[in-house]
Amino acid sequence: MQALATCRYYHGEEKCGYMTDRLYFFWKAEEFYVNKNGELNEPENSFYKGIGGKDFPAIPRPVLITMFFMWGKSVYSPKEHISDFYKLVDDYLEIASEFYPKDRIPG
Repeated sequence: MQALATCRYYHGEEKCGYMTDRLYFFWKAEEFYVNKNGELNEPENSFYKGIGGKDFPAIPRPVLITMFFMWGKSVYSPKEHISDFYKLVDDYLEIASEFYPKDRIPG
């Protein structure tokens, strides 16, 4: 499956082996992405664009949008706190940087 090859944290396991909430969050977002065959949820993508969400070329767009909406469920106003989401994205890229380049999608 092509979507799986672009993941940094999820590699087809049935159960997440990460012990931290942050890594579990990344793993879960990528699991969802793979289970949806890499398809982009267009309404969620439109919302992200509508609030001026930044692009991250090193992250598949469906993963980015999935992370945004998973994160956004715990935030009163995603638009007002978007900088917190960008910090999460920085962690997503940084933590796995020993194995995957931070400036491009794996695979």
